[in-house]
Amino acid sequence: MSETLQVLVANPAGNKTILVMDQVSQERYTEIAEKLLAKEELFAEQVGFIVSPKNGSQGRMEMCGQEFCGNASRSFGLYLAQILGIEGPGSVTIEVSGAENPLQVEIDTLKNHTKISMPLPTETLDLKLEDYGDLHMVIFDGIIHVVVFNLEPSLEIFNRIKSLVLQKYRVPAVGVMFCRTDNSLMTPVVWVKDIDFTYFEGSCGSGSVAAATVLAKELKDGSHSFILQQPKGSLEIIIIKEKGLIKNAFLQGQVELHYPLEVTI
Repeated sequence: MSETLQVLVANPAGNKTILVMDQVSQERYTEIAEKLLAKEELFAEQVGFIVSPKNGSQGRMEMCGQEFCGNASRSFGLYLAQILGIEGPGSVTIEVSGAENPLQVEIDTLKNHTKISMPLPTETLDLKLEDYGDLHMVIFDGIIHVVVFNLEPSLEIFNRIKSLVLQKYRVPAVGVMFCRTDNSLMTPVVWVKDIDFTYFEGSCGSGSVAAATVLAKELKDGSHSFILQQPKGSLEIIIIKEKGLIKNAFLQGQVELHYPLEVTI
């Protein structure tokens, strides 16, 4: 039996995201996400669900695999600001799956620009893998990213690194950020456990923070900006270091929001 859902399609730097506006049970996230992602006309890479807030914030969004996604969070923040009637600069506080605490999103509804305070990694580890050289594993609450440099992006390399991660960690999502040191180009590849699917993404917010964390490792205290060009857009990450440690990380960039539409699945 078919059903109709109201959805919003967002385009944060090419990482096209479907936000489901109807309230549905978490048990149906995977089923609904698979059907929506199969609709080629939507050209989407991921699905989030707008639900009632639990901790008194202004809104909550959950990814289909309960992972964390910075780009989807930025998109939801801009949508929420529009719903709240904010015109021009402002801010909203949101809850997001994979993040323990509410996050603040600075928005400008006239410029479609957002800046979000990102969760910080819980741990960063340097590893070595035969044939691939140095690997940098950046662990977040809702996802683990592995940052590699100057390797050609491939599903074979991704799957080998993913298997290495899953031998030790049980996480809802794994990403490998293929970075080039010559031109700041980054190709994100992300696997989501609940739908068991791997995406070569247009851009990745949390993966960008992971890459910036690695790039900032040897830098002095202060504010450091990294602009990472990705297959379908660029993202800016601002890292704040104090006493040799990362104290804050911000992700910012443009978000294109389409009008809500009804989709039959």
